[in-house]
Amino acid sequence: MAVMVTPIKSDLTIRVISGLDDDGKDVLQTKSFSKVKVDAADQDVFDVANAIAAVLLSPVFDIKRVNAELLEEGM
Repeated sequence: MAVMVTPIKSDLTIRVISGLDDDGKDVLQTKSFSKVKVDAADQDVFDVANAIAAVLLSPVFDIKRVNAELLEEGM
């Protein structure tokens, strides 16, 4: 039987480098944004993340989109 997938949630996370620790390694700080439209195109989400990053005072380490989906047994 096929599985039905229903998108239920999407979040955006931007990790920035906020400094260095005593060993010279990057210290990361996370900026999280919830309620991203589940049907938003990945490129659009990435473009928005870069626009947000442009006003942050710290350099961006990485950008992540985290999607949650409901899996149900199909009919």
